[in-house]
Amino acid sequence: MNRREIENAAAYIETRRLDKFDVEAVAAALFLSVSHFSHVFKAYAGMTSHDYYTEIKLGIIRDKLLDMDISVDEVFSRCGVDYHGCYAGLFKMKTGFSHSGYRKMALKWFVTAAE
Repeated sequence: MNRREIENAAAYIETRRLDKFDVEAVAAALFLSVSHFSHVFKAYAGMTSHDYYTEIKLGIIRDKLLDMDISVDEVFSRCGVDYHGCYAGLFKMKTGFSHSGYRKMALKWFVTAAE
């Protein structure tokens, strides 16, 4: 497995970011065993394929939280995750902010930048 195959795996994961993560499907798309794919992906990317998928989801949530016209619940829903599920906790762990705190911080930053 080479760098291009890792990039293909990353693209496959990104295009299916709203679906439930399925490492078997990713490995099968590359004609690899789950074990071999998982080992090589982590060696190249520095994280597991599931962690990569999670980072993509969290990035989408961060971006959508900047849209004040949609509710926090809708932000999570548009990302294909439950607002009351594990992603709310993961978001806080990764960003240091709750979803509402992140939104308030972003709003404050935009107001300050506009002045």
